[in-house]
Amino acid sequence: DTMCDHAFGANGYKRNFAFDPTDDKQKIIPLYSSDISAAWEVLEHLKNKGAEINVGFFAYWDCSIDYPIGCNWRAVAETAPEAICKAALLAVLEV
Repeated sequence: DTMCDHAFGANGYKRNFAFDPTDDKQKIIPLYSSDISAAWEVLEHLKNKGAEINVGFFAYWDCSIDYPIGCNWRAVAETAPEAICKAALLAVLEV
C-alpha cells in the first residue's frame, strides 16, 4: 500500500512524494502530467519500446501513440504534458 504526500510552497513549489516499498524511504514522484521534462521521459520510454509518437498543437495539444504498432492511442488536452500522459496511459493500460 503506497502512501503519497503532496507538498506545496508559497513560491509555486509543488512535489509529490511516496514511500518506495523496496527501501521504505520517501521518494519524489515526478509531476508527469504538468512538467514537460517528466512527460518527455514517458515518451522516451515508449519510444525505446518501439512506439511511434506524434505530438502537436491544433487548437489543443494532441498526442498520438502507436503502441504496439498498429494500435493507435490518442488524447487531447490544454497542455502538452497532460495530452502525452493521457495517451501514454491509454497505450500501456491496453498492452
